[in-house]
Amino acid sequence: MKRKDGVSYNATLAEGDLEPFVDGIKLYPAYPLVDTTIAYEAMDSQSDSLKWGPYVHDGTAWNGLWRDDYVVGAVDKMIFVENTGNSDAYVRTIFAAEAPEGVMIGYASNQADIILNMNGINRYTNSNGVQSNNSMFNVEIDGTRYLVFEYCYSEIMKPGEWTRPSLLQVVMTHWADNEVVELLGDTYDILALSQAVQVENMEHLGAHGALNAAFGEVNVQNVTKWFSEMKGLPVTTVSTSEELTAALAEGGTIVLTNDVDMGTEDIIIPEDKEVDLVLSGYTLSGTDDEAKTTVFISNSGTLTISGEGTIDYYSTGAAGDADYGFYTIDNRGDLTIDGDVTIKNSTADVWNAEGGMQKTVFAIDHKGGDLTINGGTIESNGRSVRISNYTNSPTMSAVFNGGTFIGQVWLQGQKNGEVYFTVNGGEFSPVGSDASSIFITNSVGNNTVAINDGLFNTKVGASIATPIISGGVFATQDAVDKTNAGLFADGYTPVVK
Repeated sequence: MKRKDGVSYNATLAEGDLEPFVDGIKLYPAYPLVDTTIAYEAMDSQSDSLKWGPYVHDGTAWNGLWRDDYVVGAVDKMIFVENTGNSDAYVRTIFAAEAPEGVMIGYASNQADIILNMNGINRYTNSNGVQSNNSMFNVEIDGTRYLVFEYCYSEIMKPGEWTRPSLLQVVMTHWADNEVVELLGDTYDILALSQAVQVENMEHLGAHGALNAAFGEVNVQNVTKWFSEMKGLPVTTVSTSEELTAALAEGGTIVLTNDVDMGTEDIIIPEDKEVDLVLSGYTLSGTDDEAKTTVFISNSGTLTISGEGTIDYYSTGAAGDADYGFYTIDNRGDLTIDGDVTIKNSTADVWNAEGGMQKTVFAIDHKGGDLTINGGTIESNGRSVRISNYTNSPTMSAVFNGGTFIGQVWLQGQKNGEVYFTVNGGEFSPVGSDASSIFITNSVGNNTVAINDGLFNTKVGASIATPIISGGVFATQDAVDKTNAGLFADGYTPVVK
């Protein structure tokens, strides 16, 4: 997790003050605003520290962060563990910070290049039984050298509880020169994994003994194996279209280190590939000037797009003697959108009045598998998202937890299998002649829809009269009045912004 913008280093946190950490945050050498003897010192008194509030089971818990007015450039990366099971558990977190030869991870007192702000409370111990604010050993994973830390939570975690975080923040100090940055390469990686085991029948062993019995000891051999098997590895950095194409063929985590223009080349992710594409503030673009149906990214595998940045597709093709579709992403697999990502289709939406043919523009066309949108902007001159079961999947889903949708979201009725569409958040606005923020077609009654929250700048429309709206806010009373009355669940009174 990380603090939302504007949350102070010494705030008393309220629900919603933290948000998920998303890969691809830029890390620059920091600069101190005060004497360096105190600039990189985390606050050590409760009155000057961050209070966790609802985020940990001990509501009075606190931790010292670096002061925002002492040093600029520190990055939050707060690693919690939540017990999502049904039984009491022992848990531990192991994280590995990239540590090439010649790069010092340490403290301000030895002018380290990288400083980690870690939790030193006595609830966390390492395999030596001491507080885990000291490093353990180095390992090499996927050709990169890391420094390993173990954080074993010595207390029993109840179901639903969160531990205090182990890692809190990371900073590249102003002592890191060009040579250090060159040694680190294009990214700075911190790998983290957590392990948990039930307490029952294990309590006599304590936390360390129970976890070692379940998983093995925390040593070089085991840690190397655990991290090497992590989803998302290897991590590949790319700065050209050729490098991106080669990396996509291998899968894993792919990080842009420059804007990449694919020209007229499309991107295909096959069924057997898992790709985490981290935009890192850059733009991935493509174009096509042929007057035919075109797709920029075809996903049949597992694709996650994260990190601040943009994917933009544009076609100059015009409507002709047939209906044409232009798609930034054609999804038939599992697609997740995280972070401040913009998925954009800049193609003009054209209707050929003489021929009665249309060029239809979609940012995301979801035709199978599972689509999850947690944030970002989905933008099109036509439809932002179309959901339709073209692949004859027995089931497919679309879940919107947040984000800004510019262009109508259209759930198109299909007789093939079941379609589950859930809206838990987001802001929805149509463009052009579309009147509905979201439009639902359900001619055969095989779609299951639940709108639980969101901001709707125009009406929600549907060809059905099923109560599906149980939450959310409408921009105007007119948007409420024009929404199909039969869509409101019993007991729900529409809210106007």
